[in-house]
Amino acid sequence: MKNRIGVKEAAEILGVSKKTVYERLRSGKINAEKIDTKHGKKWVIDRDEIEESAKIEKGVIEVQEVKELIDKEQLKSDLINAIQARNKQDIDKAMDKVDDSIKRQNELLQEQQRMLEELQRQVDKTFIDKVKDNFNKLVKKLK
Repeated sequence: MKNRIGVKEAAEILGVSKKTVYERLRSGKINAEKIDTKHGKKWVIDRDEIEESAKIEKGVIEVQEVKELIDKEQLKSDLINAIQARNKQDIDKAMDKVDDSIKRQNELLQEQQRMLEELQRQVDKTFIDKVKDNFNKLVKKLK
């Protein structure tokens, strides 16, 4: 990697949050490496790759003057590759949204589970207290 950048700059280029960049790094959607710095490990990313990804995400197409005829099969292959790259980016974006939604739902479910457990403890305590009271009343009557 010649021209390296950090997560913050990659996020700015892609127009996404640093959190999204970290998620893409961990999932392997962005090629990068971790290096040791005086402040600990840090992700470094190839600027050219990020800029290319940003162009694909934003639908930017660079037009170049053609100086020679292009083979029909090569053109077809290039177009297929470009479409597949764009489709992959669209799918990745959709999957990121689905992942975020699932995470939020899981967090809500966990919170509801904690609330149910607390309610169950309260119900159990109330039930046990009633049993104790009834037992004590019974004991007093028997005396």
